[in-house]
This record gives sequence, structure tokens and C-alpha cells, in this order.
Amino acid sequence: MRRKDAVRHQVYEDLRHELASKEFVRAEIEGVRREIQVLRADFEQLRADFEQLRAEFEQLRGEVRQSQLLLKVLIALVIVGMTVLNPAFVDILRALLH
Repeated sequence: MRRKDAVRHQVYEDLRHELASKEFVRAEIEGVRREIQVLRADFEQLRADFEQLRAEFEQLRGEVRQSQLLLKVLIALVIVGMTVLNPAFVDILRALLH
């Protein structure tokens, strides 16, 4: 009878140990699931931030293009002002053409 009780006690202890191990694994799995949810939320926030940065970049690209065009117009006006509207240049052209 003692051997039967000892075996029964050993089986009981083994089962308790297995149950504790399973509960530990379940708790670890839940912890990992929560971490995954946090990471997903962080990823979605990063995606939204990236889209916002992309929109800002496109806006800046448009502003740079506009500035380039305005700079070209300004350079053209400076060239016209320094040549055609310059009395000394006009005198040189008159001398060359006559």
C-alpha cells in the first residue's frame, strides 16, 4: 500500500509540475502576444509618420521646383538688365552695327 501511495504522490507531483509548466508557457505566450500588439501599434504609428513625412517631402519638392523657376527668371532679368538696358552695352552694340 505504501508503494501505491508513493507512486500516487509522485504522479500527483509530476502532474502539478506539468500544470505549472503549462501555465508558465501560457503566461509567456500571452506576454509575447501583448508585445506583438504593442509592436503592431508602434508600426502603424511609424507608417502614419512616414506618410506624413512623404507628404511634407512632396510639398518641399514643389517649393524647390518653384524656387528654381523663380531663380531662372531672376537670372534672366539680371542678364537683360545688365545687357540690353545698360547704356554702355547699347553704345557698344551701336558701334558694332554701324
